[in-house]
Amino acid sequence: MSRVRSLAALSVVVALASCSSYRLVPLANVAPNDQVRVTARDGRSVELQSVAVRADTLRGLGWTEGHREIVAIAVANITTVEVRRTDAVMSLGLVVGAAFALAVIAYAVLAHAMPYS
Repeated sequence: MSRVRSLAALSVVVALASCSSYRLVPLANVAPNDQVRVTARDGRSVELQSVAVRADTLRGLGWTEGHREIVAIAVANITTVEVRRTDAVMSLGLVVGAAFALAVIAYAVLAHAMPYS
């Protein structure tokens, strides 16, 4: 039964992680706790967390060459800012669907394991 629980937990994590998308927003609408994707004029795109705009520079925590560091981009060099948002309805639908699929699998496994009388 622990295998079924592990699969259920994994399904919930995957479902919740997959029900988000990036949406274009003005830089002024970005909150410090948002996860953002910024595209610069040179085409470079970077995902940042813990963002803040100070003076004429956007700073945030991002991954660069395999390690986390503070990334700074001049506001004048930013072409687009996208904020990651979670879709609660889609997340709920995926969780319910995954739970139903796991229940069907568990039933099939248990039915197959029980001896016929």
